Amino acid sequence: MDQLYQPSARVTAQPGDNRAAKWRDLRDWLDLVDSQGELKRIRTEVDPVEELSGLTFMVTRNERAPALLFENLKGTSFDARVLTNMLGNSKERYALSVGLDPSLSVSQLTDQTRHLMKRDVPPAYVDKQDAPVNETILLGEDIDLARLPAPKFWPGDGGRYLGTGDVTFTRDPESGRINVGVYRQMLHGRNRVGLYCSPGKHGRLDREAWWAKDQPCEVVAAYGVDPAIFMAGSLVFGPQESELGARRRADGRSGRTNPGRNREPSDPRARRDRH
Repeated sequence: MDQLYQPSARVTAQPGDNRAAKWRDLRDWLDLVDSQGELKRIRTEVDPVEELSGLTFMVTRNERAPALLFENLKGTSFDARVLTNMLGNSKERYALSVGLDPSLSVSQLTDQTRHLMKRDVPPAYVDKQDAPVNETILLGEDIDLARLPAPKFWPGDGGRYLGTGDVTFTRDPESGRINVGVYRQMLHGRNRVGLYCSPGKHGRLDREAWWAKDQPCEVVAAYGVDPAIFMAGSLVFGPQESELGARRRADGRSGRTNPGRNREPSDPRARRDRH
């Protein structure tokens, strides 16, 4: 893991830069920030109902607070973990997320980010049978979202929220553009989730466009995502610009995509790449 980041190597980004962040997924990223002292692993049992959020709230009163990984959650039926304060106020964790030098100042990181976002990094297509996301598929009665450690954050919350640090994918019915948004999702049962999109957000506009055609709006929700896609989904771009492109520019990787079990890729630039 010491090869993921070399502190002595200062990275300077240029518009044509094909440099990529060295981590591959959230597990790699956790190991990377842990090696840099930016992660606190909490192995004591913690209740996901209000205790987890209370601890996170108290720790994050300090602007230098690390990311928190809760590894022992009360009432879970399998080995599940919850990550909070993934990026927080940390320029160091941001820099590690996009492959820049964490010792750079905020103004330097801002300048380097502008260069990163001018790159053109095409997508890559992964065959369905090769996509890790398809390794485990549960359908029908096998679905039980209540097994996941969805936290209840505050006493006034209406329930437990499965989607907070997640990303949600929707498609424009006319252009096929994929929108990536960060929308809250409350657990309503073993196979029911409520999804809230604020007025004017592209995910909501996509949904209303499908409903105007008297068709259902298909939604894909991803949990346990890496910081690059989370950051991209948190930002606002043009109505026909996919945040997937912003994610690829940010971390410099082709962002291997899988069209799903019954879909074909909508991006005409998608190229077959199994690496």
